[in-house]
Amino acid sequence: MKDKTQSPSNSERELARQSLRSNQVTGVIVGLIGAWMTGSFWPELPATMPLGWGGVYAWGAAIGAILGSLPQLARVGKLITRRDNAILNGVVALCVPLIIILALALVFGAFK
Repeated sequence: MKDKTQSPSNSERELARQSLRSNQVTGVIVGLIGAWMTGSFWPELPATMPLGWGGVYAWGAAIGAILGSLPQLARVGKLITRRDNAILNGVVALCVPLIIILALALVFGAFK
C-alpha cells in the first residue's frame, strides 16, 4: 500500500489527466447539446447574442467544460486558500478568472 506522503507516480498522473480530459470533452459535448436545445427553445437568445448561434454554442461549450472540470477546480482553489474545504475551494477557483477579467476590463477602460 502506498504511503500518503509519497507523490503520485507518472502513471497515476497520466490516468488522472486522461480522466480530466474525458470529463471535459463530455462536458463540452453535453454543453453544446444543451446550448442547441436552449437556443431552439428561446429564439431570442441567439438573436440577442453578438455572435448569434456561434455565441450560444461557445457559451454552452465553456459552461460544459467548466462543469466537467469541477473536481479539479477544488484543487486549484486549495492552492489559493490552503484549506481542505472543497466547497470554498471550488467557489474561489470559479471566482478567480472573473476577478482577473474584471480587473483587466477596469485597466483597459471597458466600463465608460
